[in-house]
Amino acid sequence: MFDPAALTFTLLTDVLPNPRYGHTAAVIGDGVVIFGGFDGFQTVPGAAAVRLDNLRVTDLQGIPDHETPMQAGRLNATLTELADGRWLIAGGFSGTLSGGAEVATAELFAPAGDPYFAFTGSLLQARSGHRAAALADGTVLICGGIADQVVLDSAELYQPDQEIFVGVGALNSPRTVPEIGRLPDGRVLVTGGNRSVDLFAPDPAATAELYDPDTQSFAVVGAP
Repeated sequence: MFDPAALTFTLLTDVLPNPRYGHTAAVIGDGVVIFGGFDGFQTVPGAAAVRLDNLRVTDLQGIPDHETPMQAGRLNATLTELADGRWLIAGGFSGTLSGGAEVATAELFAPAGDPYFAFTGSLLQARSGHRAAALADGTVLICGGIADQVVLDSAELYQPDQEIFVGVGALNSPRTVPEIGRLPDGRVLVTGGNRSVDLFAPDPAATAELYDPDTQSFAVVGAP
């Protein structure tokens, strides 16, 4: 746990029920909820919480040494808060060291439970290493990523009221693991990323693009 006043980290006494990397996490309610990831052998199909009042690690119902099952294990998925307090968990890689694939499935996390996790509409394109941003109108922009050893330039919108994904204009450059953020004027800035699927021969991008919700299209930053 990081203490901003002391600028120090403290190792928690509790450990996660499953080791992991490539997971997602957010402060939700009275704890930090950790979703999915990869444990070195397979994707983790569960969620755990670090309780902020006592720094104990439990499942979502407060049971120690246990995780709450998700609908699917996911590595390098996205986690986005919706306007109604639910969270969208989209895409990612699902499988083991010996095999697996990027998935198009998505699920909704409801902090109040009953149930905690439920499938919603599927992405138009299976993807992992993509990025997501909540827009001012409550929809969620999903863009880029990788699937079947191809870096993607496609983008889509999640519409929470209908629980479906719809297509929008493509990125000008395919990119996986870029950074993304919504600007005060409602547009979304997408920067950098990798244009290669080869871990040993990356092709980092120096370009940036802006997504305009009004036109549902991307424009290269600095382009006329």
